[in-house]
Amino acid sequence: MKDFLKLNPGMIFIPVLLLIAVSCATPTSPTGGPPDTTPPSIIDTYPENRTVNFDGDEIRFWFDQHVNRESFQNAFRIDPELDLLYDVRWSSRSVRVRFDDPLPENTTIIFTIGTDFSDLNRNRIPSPYVLAISTGDRIDEGEIKGRVMDANTGKGKDGAKVFLFREPADIESAADYVGEADTSGTVRFQYLREGEYRAFYVNDRNRNKRWDRPGETARPFYVQTIQVDEDEGAQLGTIYVSERDTTKPSLQAVGMLSSQRMRLRFGREIFFDDDAAFEVRDSLGNVYTTGYPLFKDPEQSNIIFSQSERAIPDGQNFKLRFSGLKDRHGNAPDPETPAFQGSEASDTTRVRMITNVTKDGLYADEPAIFRFTAPLQGTMVIDSLQVIQDEMIFDEWPGIEYERNLLYVYPAEEKWDEASTYTVRIYDAALGSYENVELKIWRESRLGELVITIDEDYRKEGILHHAEIENARSGTLFGNDSDGEEIRFSRLPEGKYNVRIFRDDDGNGDWFQGTVDPFQKPEPYRVIRNIEVASRMIAELEISYENDPGAMRLAGEDEEAEPVDFEEIDQADDAEESEEPDDSEENDN
Repeated sequence: MKDFLKLNPGMIFIPVLLLIAVSCATPTSPTGGPPDTTPPSIIDTYPENRTVNFDGDEIRFWFDQHVNRESFQNAFRIDPELDLLYDVRWSSRSVRVRFDDPLPENTTIIFTIGTDFSDLNRNRIPSPYVLAISTGDRIDEGEIKGRVMDANTGKGKDGAKVFLFREPADIESAADYVGEADTSGTVRFQYLREGEYRAFYVNDRNRNKRWDRPGETARPFYVQTIQVDEDEGAQLGTIYVSERDTTKPSLQAVGMLSSQRMRLRFGREIFFDDDAAFEVRDSLGNVYTTGYPLFKDPEQSNIIFSQSERAIPDGQNFKLRFSGLKDRHGNAPDPETPAFQGSEASDTTRVRMITNVTKDGLYADEPAIFRFTAPLQGTMVIDSLQVIQDEMIFDEWPGIEYERNLLYVYPAEEKWDEASTYTVRIYDAALGSYENVELKIWRESRLGELVITIDEDYRKEGILHHAEIENARSGTLFGNDSDGEEIRFSRLPEGKYNVRIFRDDDGNGDWFQGTVDPFQKPEPYRVIRNIEVASRMIAELEISYENDPGAMRLAGEDEEAEPVDFEEIDQADDAEESEEPDDSEENDN
């Protein structure tokens, strides 16, 4: 054996080196197989939740899998605000938080791991985890519950922060407590002392537990303060929050594909209406020519292909000025745009249909609208267009108009015939063949209706209620208002609709979200999702502005339905949306 060791001295170190390599490896998720979508769980803590007379100098959490340690740093917080200094140490699937100084006496302390906490695959926990201990002989039992909803989608505002101050409140200082919304939008404060509190929503961007004005948005609940009694729950109610981004989108680059055809790249998605246009200005600021957008790139929604009315010469600098363009928040592009030069290249674009604008349907008295890759004037599209009504082919359909790159096909009479089917045949120069597009026409005899009844407790004489409904599938909007008992939407295609409604107390036509300082409560507002409108039926929706989700009742024509649970609606909607195919065609709103 001695001779063997002398001849092979390195052999004895191989298992040792392997052991060192394994013990020092960074924890990673296994590869292969279906993706891991299971968030981490807290399987144990020290001390146990609701421990009293705690006199230790550290707490610990154990997890069921390896976690993202940086996410713990961002998600962990201590309430109430005690300015505690602590040290974090990791050991495999557990973490220890050790305090530099003794904890305050006779105090209920809440340690929260928020929903930013995730595993190595970025699967976040669905709701905050709370560990409460007391350094005295009892745990405070007061509780406050509220809900923060997205005003546009009607879904819970997952991860939204609510600041809670004990009165008298200094809202310029750090919040005493921070609540975080789960996936349903529910915010829950537990283990509170008896007393009066003030709460409001803040988009705490830098996570410092302070409302940093004016860079951070704050929105009030319907009550300025709320009383917490021992062993009893208090309700903040539900608020809807819309955080409108006021930053103007910027034009990042102009690419000249020919002397008139342009590729415009913006910093974010851009929408345009049929009257959208731009001016091409020379280096002195004079208008050289005008132009208009043609279509959005179906793959990159921040890119718009456009056309100028005149050729833009090479060797000169130009800038653009837009009208009728906006981002999803309604912001017009920044007027300051980069300089670009023209081109002498010829346009080789083949005219083809890029989208059927009315693919989701049209009324019997409306035209079908098609968007093309280039202006239609002087092309074969108009002369070669055919319309098939049932089995009859029309080579010269009377209701044909075009403007720029938009083709309008109107009914031959005042309305499309309900008993017929229609197909528009459009010539594709690139393929040298026709593309057949069957029109989806909403038959008047099959349209439905939605009647929204306002609870009499929430009506005010002379005060309007504004309602907007949106087809959940197509995004088509319908608006209406009333100062009476009901708001009626007629001639609706069958499908599911999202309802947004508010009471316009100040009469300015816009929904007022309220202010925190000075306190002004929001105008009453509700969002109700996925209301079914059936063909040739009247859907009835009775609505109040109460903050309890159970206040909303959906009724049939003859009987009243049971109150609807918002959380069940959210779960059902999420499941349904996950099954829907991805519609990658452009949205020309």
